[in-house]
Amino acid sequence: MSYTLGVSKEAKDRLISFNLPPEVLDAFQNFLRGVCESPSTFSKAACIPYPPNSQMAGEKFFDLQGNMYFINAFFRFSSDETKLVFFDFGLSRF
Repeated sequence: MSYTLGVSKEAKDRLISFNLPPEVLDAFQNFLRGVCESPSTFSKAACIPYPPNSQMAGEKFFDLQGNMYFINAFFRFSSDETKLVFFDFGLSRF
């Protein structure tokens, strides 16, 4: 089942603050669309300190210089179960 993609304002602001290279941002947006197509394939249950009933999906991405970015996306299913609402993102740079 495919879900609609939703992003909270706080998550969007955090993603902007990461200042990702365009190729990494594009790849991450494609990853989010993939999560919406098959959440159970790309995610697992998130645990403390994240809210109950939330899921986590993470992936690594590389920029053109070979730098690695590991980005986690935290989301919940909407109450009507038609949308994935991403409420936070995490970033580790290597």
